[in-house]
Amino acid sequence: MSGRSHVLDTNSLILKLRFSNLTTIPPLLRLANLRFRQHRKYTTARSRDAPSIGILGGGITGLATAYHLSRQLPKAHITIYEKSDRTGGWVNSRQVDVPGGQALFETGCRSLRSGGNGIVTAHLIQQLNLQNDVLYTSQDSPSAKNRYIYYPDRLAHLPGPGMSAFEILGKVLFEPVLQGVISGLWRELTTDARPDSQDDESVGDFLSRRVSPKIAQNVASAVMHGIYAGDVWQLSARSLLPLQWYLEKQHGGIMKGLVNVMPNQLMKAADVELRQELRPDLLDKNFGRQISESSVFTFKKGLQQLPDRLREVIETRGVQIKKNTTALLLRYQENEKAIDVSISCQPIQ
Repeated sequence: MSGRSHVLDTNSLILKLRFSNLTTIPPLLRLANLRFRQHRKYTTARSRDAPSIGILGGGITGLATAYHLSRQLPKAHITIYEKSDRTGGWVNSRQVDVPGGQALFETGCRSLRSGGNGIVTAHLIQQLNLQNDVLYTSQDSPSAKNRYIYYPDRLAHLPGPGMSAFEILGKVLFEPVLQGVISGLWRELTTDARPDSQDDESVGDFLSRRVSPKIAQNVASAVMHGIYAGDVWQLSARSLLPLQWYLEKQHGGIMKGLVNVMPNQLMKAADVELRQELRPDLLDKNFGRQISESSVFTFKKGLQQLPDRLREVIETRGVQIKKNTTALLLRYQENEKAIDVSISCQPIQ
């Protein structure tokens, strides 16, 4: 690997990298200086007109980062370093031959939500010309209105859209999996905020401390595992529950914060700016309508179509993808405001 300076997309790492000399490409990307090394340090830097950019991780975040960077910095030399032999990360669709045809299996996430920041995904889909391959699930469909958790030995029907207040109250009071919700709400109101010295904890510990260990184990664990395919006792509360984390710190509790904070203050300034730039009315009229009327959506060949198309597009722009390349060590160099990274070009067993 030739010696050169790199720029790192910090969102591709499970690390908090904050530097005073961040380079900003508003409003999509926030970058930090990175220098790669392999058994020795490299100091040769490229000009700002043709920067050399390294991205750790070839999942959906890394691929999308490379896509946006290659649009905004067409002269940049961009390389993605992926430890596995494929791109896509948790997105992994498989077509399996069965009698009479094929069946599609999603071994990772199986759908995308249209609400909230779904508008960002919708714009990306349109830019990639994938809108004709989207499959929509209506907001009125049974799958959109019903939520279930298997507990302890049966499917428990959770409160959801279309239920009356009386039905929701009945579920909260009498559904075993939701035991602890009422007492948990009181506990949340009366529990003191975490100490200033605590900078993070697991989602499970956070919800156990503020609400109820039962809710953390029986409800949050199922939800988080379904979304992130991760352990609720290992996932970061500060990263995955940033609003709740902020409200506890600033207002002493989640519900206290929701009462005292105006709705327009619950979004980060960068998110507000992004939504203003990527407005729904800028989408194709028919595509925008179908997205807004859907609960979730996927693609005809599975979610794998999204990272596959991203990979195809960025490779035509000259982005290099190095698979079976593992980052072994990251070390911040305070005096140079840079990160040294040691990598292995052999698969790690």
